[in-house]
Amino acid sequence: MILRPLGCLLSIACLVACGNDDPTGGGGSGAAGGNGGNGGETSTGGTGGTGAEGGAGPCPAGEGPLPDLQLVPFVDGLTMPIHMAPDPRKPGRYFVSERTGAVRVVEDGVVLETPLLDVSADVSCCQNDRGFFAIALHPNFVENGLFYVHYSRIDTPFDSTTVLAEYRISEADPLVADPEPVRTLIELAQNTVWHYGGTITFGPDGMLYYSRGDGGGEGDPEDDAQNPGNKYGKVMRIDVDTFPEPPPGNMPDADPFVWDLGLRNTWRMSFDSCTGDLYLGDVGQNSYEEVSVHLAGTGHQNFGWNMYEATHCFEEPCDPEGINMPLVEHAHTTGWCAVIGGYVYRGSAIPSLVGRYFYGDNCTASIMSFRLVDGVATDNIDHTFDLESFDTILENGMGSFAEDENGELYVTDMVGGVIYRIEAE
Repeated sequence: MILRPLGCLLSIACLVACGNDDPTGGGGSGAAGGNGGNGGETSTGGTGGTGAEGGAGPCPAGEGPLPDLQLVPFVDGLTMPIHMAPDPRKPGRYFVSERTGAVRVVEDGVVLETPLLDVSADVSCCQNDRGFFAIALHPNFVENGLFYVHYSRIDTPFDSTTVLAEYRISEADPLVADPEPVRTLIELAQNTVWHYGGTITFGPDGMLYYSRGDGGGEGDPEDDAQNPGNKYGKVMRIDVDTFPEPPPGNMPDADPFVWDLGLRNTWRMSFDSCTGDLYLGDVGQNSYEEVSVHLAGTGHQNFGWNMYEATHCFEEPCDPEGINMPLVEHAHTTGWCAVIGGYVYRGSAIPSLVGRYFYGDNCTASIMSFRLVDGVATDNIDHTFDLESFDTILENGMGSFAEDENGELYVTDMVGGVIYRIEAE
């Protein structure tokens, strides 16, 4: 669970101690495989699909040898940076979410004094999985100034109610939001402090996709992830322009906002900006971490939890029919404890990396990448960063990956308060 890592992110000792927790399950098809990688990774079978529309035309793939990579400091002076989103109104300007509840404005590598938004008084932080999780800008943000935030609220049972709320840029200052939300879209309570998921992101279809964890309890004792009638252990799909009216095309005979099910705690997921495929890093229970994909244009998916933890039976009956098995899995015996989903590289600075999906792990600070070829994770490698900055992230633990407006990738260091850019040496 990312709680295990996220909540324990302040120390590696706690990350290791918190190693025992929970896994993921609705209908996908396809077969995947892949070659073996490093860091205890094994390729597994089964791909799925996202209901989002894919990109137009063929997507380029990098060729040639892969360079050694380095992590170059991009901005520091932050407090537990957990997420970063580019401001489409100006290149080089970013909104950085801090786990404590502020959204900072970073411009040309400098943190501005006044935050875009500060809801820290309302945020339960920072034990276990709790805190501020992410920000997503409306597809028409430049015109309407609307954006969305996801966080756990204080002063609720177990301080564990999550909030998905809409805010707007103020008329007085384009870099400051109105302090009161326009509206609250979803409040979702639970009876444990674990497994909130975290990601909110707009898909190629203009819908807001929202990953929500199974609500905690070891092994998902209420079988929430496999219950289509609730929002736990799901990817939800929301049309923010028609809400509370659900968009057409969501999962039939289910909660009206459910898109995919069978997830344990998808802390980070992202769309490939070219193909429209949705990649999900789902944090495992006691034994395995996994990365799955919902291929653009395919139907609703069941990723298997809590029948399966990755490709391994967790709770009988374990019937693989209709289960979207992960592209790759990593055993906890290799030191992995909490997968951090990343992004498909679509930048231009390192051409040979184009089309590779990057992801990592909170405990080992491994950063890996593979190519998705015909539904198969191929050429999965563990990138070695022989750099002092990487040792720092290893000590503190990674929080998230990030992507800028040019498709270049970044890594957040929550404890060090630094965001690093991935570059070729």
